[in-house]
Amino acid sequence: MSSLESLLQNITVTLDARSKESVAKINDIIDQSGRMTMLMSIAHFFGWMDKEAGPINIAMTDWQGFAKTLYGVNVIQLIAIRNISGTEAARFQLMDGGGQREFWESVRGAAEKALRNNAVKAI
Repeated sequence: MSSLESLLQNITVTLDARSKESVAKINDIIDQSGRMTMLMSIAHFFGWMDKEAGPINIAMTDWQGFAKTLYGVNVIQLIAIRNISGTEAARFQLMDGGGQREFWESVRGAAEKALRNNAVKAI
C-alpha cells in the first residue's frame, strides 16, 4: 500500500449543502449521457444525494470504476464534471473541509482520466 493510499484510508467525508448541490449537477450530467444505470451499479457515492449518509471513507470508493463509467460521457460533459469538481476542490484549499477537498480531487481525477482515455481513442 502506498503512503497516499494509507493516508486516504483514514479520510472520511460528509458533504456539506453546497457539495451536495454539485453532486446533483454531476448526477444530471451523467444521467443526460445515459450512463447513470451503469454508474449506480459500480459506484455508490452519488447516492449520497438521496439519503443522509454518515461519513464515507474516500479510500473505499471505486474511483477506477467511476472513471471507467465516465469513459462513455462526451468530452463537453466531462469538462463540465471536471470544472465542477475542480471548483469544489478549490473551495476547500484554505480551510478544513473534513475530507471534502480529497473527495472532489478524486472526482476531478476520475474525470481527467476519462478525458485522457477519450483523447487516446480519438487518435
